[in-house]
Amino acid sequence: MKKIITSKLIKIFLFAVVAIMAIACNENDDFLDKIILSAKTDNSAETDNTETRANAGDFPNAINGRAQVAILAYTAGIHQNNNDFRIDHVVTDVGSSNGLSYKLIWQEGKEQYWPNNYKDDIIFTGYNPINLKSDNDQLAITLSAGEGHTPDVIVADLIRKNPKTSSVDLSFRHVMSGLTILMKNPNTESPVRLLKTEITIEGGNTKNYDLKTGQWDNREDNQKESSTFVYYTLENNIWLPSTETVLNSTPLLFFPGMEQYVTLTVYKEIKGEAVPYSMRLSDIKDSHGNTANILSQGKQSILLLSVELNQLVVKNYFLQDWIINVYNNPTATLQIEDIFRIEVEIQRNGIPDIEMSKKISSIELIGYYDSYRIPLKPLEEEDRVVLTSTLRNFPKREDIAFYQLIVHLNNGTSKEVPRWKYDYHYHYALKESLLTSIMENSLIIEIESDALD
Repeated sequence: MKKIITSKLIKIFLFAVVAIMAIACNENDDFLDKIILSAKTDNSAETDNTETRANAGDFPNAINGRAQVAILAYTAGIHQNNNDFRIDHVVTDVGSSNGLSYKLIWQEGKEQYWPNNYKDDIIFTGYNPINLKSDNDQLAITLSAGEGHTPDVIVADLIRKNPKTSSVDLSFRHVMSGLTILMKNPNTESPVRLLKTEITIEGGNTKNYDLKTGQWDNREDNQKESSTFVYYTLENNIWLPSTETVLNSTPLLFFPGMEQYVTLTVYKEIKGEAVPYSMRLSDIKDSHGNTANILSQGKQSILLLSVELNQLVVKNYFLQDWIINVYNNPTATLQIEDIFRIEVEIQRNGIPDIEMSKKISSIELIGYYDSYRIPLKPLEEEDRVVLTSTLRNFPKREDIAFYQLIVHLNNGTSKEVPRWKYDYHYHYALKESLLTSIMENSLIIEIESDALD
């Protein structure tokens, strides 16, 4: 009798072990291979098409030779469900670079795998520094008062991948605006002694950046009345030469488009006293008399000033792609910058549709192997609104007809634009600036408004 009971118990035990193993196998079958990540930044080391190896210490915001990136991934689609695939701001370590891209390595125990039998595409992005996460997949970024210390935030362009893809190559870009100030004395017969440089900011010092839309919140929502703080101050105490002198070799960082809230003051010595000369960044005009976009997202501005006839004078300015430092020798010619811009104009019966243009937040180009979600910023002109963006990883080929064009509206809806409802062409221009020459390549897309009704 005991042998029969023992035999039954062994059979039950073996059956339970087999069942548990089957369940484990089924659970593993829900996922495929580990997701392989790489990262390219918009200042990756590439010189004369020769690969230059680098380590994690060269990655933006690296500390003691180490850098990290937080990864966000979610199921593509307007409506998100609780059972959708998601990578929730998981931290990866930055590995070595072959000169073109860095490896991103999942931390032990936090590896992420492709889901099996998953029909929907997955959208990936990432960011650094990793301690900026706020609510609703946003980053809370703060301008630190005093010495102008603000995180140099980089965010990966949204990229759409199918679960059958072997790897995800993220392309990171800087989302803040950089400013470097140069000064000179054009009149050598009248010496100028510069005592101090100061930058003040009006309003709140924190803004949220939405990782899913690539948009900033309205600064006025966080602004406090009569709130002004000193963002940056530097005791110069130097005689200005006739050649350009760099006042801050590391760019000061700002939120894009906040020119009207930023005041620059330099203190010149006159008869032993410090006399201030001030100007708002919004006072700076372009060649057409319009307010210059000094603080543009992902761009660094170089501003050349002088003090003439008891006022602060803008001698020149220009925007360039991101570099780590401005060289201490400001008279040295920087290398030619290559910029790719996209412009989108909405027309109805050949006439610019301004109202519809203001409803658009981004466009998406979906190809067979890759896709690009491109946030757009409205640029208002006299009789039209042009939606613009600067791209880093757009394909070089001059034909977007092979891509599906999707327009995303501010209300959360999306519209697919048929090929016969839009035209496109390319424009190339070489612009000579103060310290560099800029080759600007532009893709202009004109969309019929009724395709978005």
